[in-house]
Amino acid sequence: MQKKKFVVKCLYQMTYYEMGGNPLPRVSWAERMFYILAEDVDRSYRLAEELALEFECDYAQGDILVCCRLYEISDSMELATDRIKNGTELYTNFFEATTEEMEAILRLQYGEKGPAADAVS
Repeated sequence: MQKKKFVVKCLYQMTYYEMGGNPLPRVSWAERMFYILAEDVDRSYRLAEELALEFECDYAQGDILVCCRLYEISDSMELATDRIKNGTELYTNFFEATTEEMEAILRLQYGEKGPAADAVS
C-alpha cells in the first residue's frame, strides 16, 4: 500500500517544580507538528505518538525543574500536495470561538499587546 503524507499536531504540557519536588502553579503548553508518512490517518496517529513521546523530557531551568509531557495528539491532516516547497500550507485548524474567547486566548499566549498598526478589523 502506498503511503500518504500527513501533518500531525501534538500538544505538550510543561509543568514546573521546585528542585525539592514541590509543584509550582505555572503550566505552559507547546504544539509540535510532525510530517508523517503512513498508510491511513489511524496509522499517522500511531506513528506520531511514537515520535512525539521521544520529545518528552525533564530539564533544569535555573533552580526549577521543568517536566515536558505529551498531553494530546489533537489532529492529523493529509497533505494533498506532491511537493513541499516554500509557502506550502502544511496545517490548517478551523474552530469556533467568540471574539472575546479568542482575545482571551491571545492575551494568554502573547500578553497585553495592542493590535498591529496595519491590522484589519
